[in-house]
Amino acid sequence: MFRHPMQGLVVRSVAEEQDAVITSVRDVCEDPDTRASLDRFASGRAGRLCRMLVAQHGKRVAGLAGWQQDEMVGVVQVHLVLPAHRDRGVGTALLVRLIEQARDVGVRFLEAALPEVALRSQRIYRRQGFQ
Repeated sequence: MFRHPMQGLVVRSVAEEQDAVITSVRDVCEDPDTRASLDRFASGRAGRLCRMLVAQHGKRVAGLAGWQQDEMVGVVQVHLVLPAHRDRGVGTALLVRLIEQARDVGVRFLEAALPEVALRSQRIYRRQGFQ
């Protein structure tokens, strides 16, 4: 578990409870593109090595990031921060931890499958060295 400087923010790996986290986030998401990303990630996990990180502020989910690993390549499939927690470093904290997690398991290349409309996310990724 990693704690972010934002008071009370914790970023942790999610294993068994991935379905519950996805459902809880999907239930409060109003953006159809975000819901579609969550649905694609949820349905694409079968038979694949998928990892998920969740950012929590207190007991409330602030955001999540999910990625799939195929040997030495990782692909970020979903990365979102709920509206009430945006512009507070949550997205960056998730991405930094995701990069660390990928390195820890031997991933040599990390790609992000982000929609073109995700400008906020694209800036965060560029700051972390994605091109």
